[in-house]
Amino acid sequence: RLIAEQDLCRFSIMPSATGELVVPNEQPSQGQRRISSPDSQFNVNSMPAAIHRRVLHQHSVHFDPQNRRWIATITKTRHGGINRARSKAMKFSFQTEFETRKFVKAYSPPKMVEPAPPNCASCKKEFNNRRKSHHCRNCGTVVCDNCTTKWANNMVPKTYCVNINSLTIRVCKSCAWLSNAFCMALLVGQFEDVLTIYETGNINLRTPFANINKEAMFPVHCAVLGGNVQALKWLVDNHGCPIARRRHPQTRRMLSIQTSDERSLVDLAMTGKPRLEILRYLVCNKNISLEDTKDPSLAARTLELLLHGGVTLDQITTASDGDGPLIDDCLDSLTTIEDACILCCERQMDCVLIPCGHQVCCVDCGHQLETCPVCKVRCSVLRIFRH
Repeated sequence: RLIAEQDLCRFSIMPSATGELVVPNEQPSQGQRRISSPDSQFNVNSMPAAIHRRVLHQHSVHFDPQNRRWIATITKTRHGGINRARSKAMKFSFQTEFETRKFVKAYSPPKMVEPAPPNCASCKKEFNNRRKSHHCRNCGTVVCDNCTTKWANNMVPKTYCVNINSLTIRVCKSCAWLSNAFCMALLVGQFEDVLTIYETGNINLRTPFANINKEAMFPVHCAVLGGNVQALKWLVDNHGCPIARRRHPQTRRMLSIQTSDERSLVDLAMTGKPRLEILRYLVCNKNISLEDTKDPSLAARTLELLLHGGVTLDQITTASDGDGPLIDDCLDSLTTIEDACILCCERQMDCVLIPCGHQVCCVDCGHQLETCPVCKVRCSVLRIFRH
């Protein structure tokens, strides 16, 4: 299981009478749009007022002519003591510019609000010895205990996590509400609500929702269940969300990402009333294998449905040689540089600027500076050596 983590389903993100989100089995008839109740807990009209739009850490995209690959660089910088900035540069390589730019936007972590304000960003109450302050790991704002909730740590991108050994992270309740409402909009096929909630800037498109009927699902899974092919195309074609984990060794077709219950996209599209347009898009446009089902009997039923729906056998059996993005394939190419130069992000900091004493860059970049980038004082470079 790709996204089944230890104790993952202990953390429900969809509060209800039973502590979990119940996926509606009923699908709207053709031409009928499902309308959510105005009293719904996740109606966009009841969106929280205290939403802090996250500001991302420094990131860049460039082409490496030597390896003929596109490189995404994400730099996390934080204060590391007197006159020193500590930074970590993470590099990932891709085949296309589109994949690179979509990845760097999805995985660049938010800046934490510093210094911490005296009041909670949500309830506006003052922090004290009893009311502790916490950073939201999804947007970076500072809130109190009562205004936070806990997520499984894989509900945010891996680059967001400070402690990868911790099973949970703290997030503000505004971000939790947005995540819940976004998931619900996908599940009921309301594409307009999906766009409205995404515009807040705090939605993760490449991480799973933890507990939907006790099953962890990615947004693309929710879009398939919702039966809205427009929402699915928006996730995959516009934002580059991966839908496959690897290729079938014989047919060379894509094997789709799975839920924690090992259900594929084809399994979900055949749940309840079959979603023909979704299946046509996955099989014909995205090269998903019909054999990639948890229930082997579904493959024959799906083939019969597609043939009756006007899809030719050549469209189903012909596999494309194009390489689409694979889930977490990019994370295998990670290169990390601790205490990276904040200017080039290519080398470690190995100099100090004098007379101000700031340590922010490497020697090569330091020799190109006339003034310190921190305090704007004219400076020279003194090389330092590490043990």
